[in-house]
Amino acid sequence: MAVPERLTIGPDGRLRGQALITWNDQFPWKDPWPTQNGTPGGFGTPYGGVIHTEVGFEQGTITEFNQASADASAFFSIGMDGHIHQYGPLGKDWMAWTQVAGNPNWRGVEHEDKGHPTTPMPEAQLIASAQVFEAMSTFDGSLGNPWPLEPTDDPINGRGLIFHVDGGAAWGGHDCPGPVRMAQRPMIISLAKQIRAGGGGPVYITADGKSTLAQLATKNHSAPSSMLRATAEANYHVFFPADVAAFVDQAAGPAVPAAGMRLVVP
Repeated sequence: MAVPERLTIGPDGRLRGQALITWNDQFPWKDPWPTQNGTPGGFGTPYGGVIHTEVGFEQGTITEFNQASADASAFFSIGMDGHIHQYGPLGKDWMAWTQVAGNPNWRGVEHEDKGHPTTPMPEAQLIASAQVFEAMSTFDGSLGNPWPLEPTDDPINGRGLIFHVDGGAAWGGHDCPGPVRMAQRPMIISLAKQIRAGGGGPVYITADGKSTLAQLATKNHSAPSSMLRATAEANYHVFFPADVAAFVDQAAGPAVPAAGMRLVVP
């Protein structure tokens, strides 16, 4: 799988590029741009991006974030199919209402989970999330306020990608996005760095529970041993020597990885 293209933030503050992107005033929604649930001039120095989960469906979130009674919004929300929706501009000092006290300095991104936060983010959603966070980081850096593609759990002094739950009571006291999706932050960061580098490096794929390891390797122009070695090195810092790799090609090739297993293509 090729590394996806970088997205950019245009002079109008809108995300653009090779991805499925809609904006708040675009058909079929035709809602205000930006959404009324936000504060013009309320955003200050950016510290990073916040990973949220919707505990709901993408279309419902878009509808909710455009209702005044909801008193909530985000900079972006991302569907499980990889669709990206933007509620307000970057670089115009517009502030979304996503994590209470964290709103003036952190850019919140919601992720669809169809009401089940224990469901891991699928590949399309992970890729889109990585594209969004990379684009925001690059944009803020271009304005003299860089934040790294690195994890942080410090809402006061930290810079990078943080979870909603890290903000505690000051951020609304939410247990969001939950342990399953929190465990996927390294994948988002790894993909974001690959996107920034413009290619090369490992890429994560998700096993479908039907294809053998050999079939997945062939589909992705690799070998079973290469994929398992890259997966072990990326996730567990384990190195397969050449003789072990050759054995794995023969022994593990016919095996069917469990559905949802994350594998790395070198």
